[in-house]
Amino acid sequence: MKKRKMYQMQFEKLEQIKMTLETQAINLESAAQTAEAFQAMTAGNDTMKKIRHEVGIDDVDDVMDDMQEEMQLAQEVSTAIGQPVDMTMGTIDDDDLMAELEQMDEADLSAQFDQAALGRPSATAAESMPSAPTSKLGLSKKEEDDLNRLQAELAF
Repeated sequence: MKKRKMYQMQFEKLEQIKMTLETQAINLESAAQTAEAFQAMTAGNDTMKKIRHEVGIDDVDDVMDDMQEEMQLAQEVSTAIGQPVDMTMGTIDDDDLMAELEQMDEADLSAQFDQAALGRPSATAAESMPSAPTSKLGLSKKEEDDLNRLQAELAF
């Protein structure tokens, strides 16, 4: 019985040592990961400093100024191209255009009322559309094969 008690105490002591060693291993892994992260951050910081020294604020300001100038020039060109070539186009007033559009709408509405009064329905969008083609498209053999292959893939 004493022997068993002694073995039990020895076993508990070894378990405690094992737990201490495992804790130490975890702490070492954590320290190694922390050191690796620190090295990566230091390398990133050094690279950023190097880039910042290579590209100074004056260079960035110069590039930004150049870009703004180019954008202004592009805007001026776009404005110049957008000017009407026909001199009468510049004299047309938006109010005149709106009035003309309203007159056209009233004429269309009046025509629809007249047709309804005569018992003739007005043409719907579907009736005024051309019919769909019924003939097959003139596809080459390769195009037909590609089309058939795609249809087969979509059908699973």
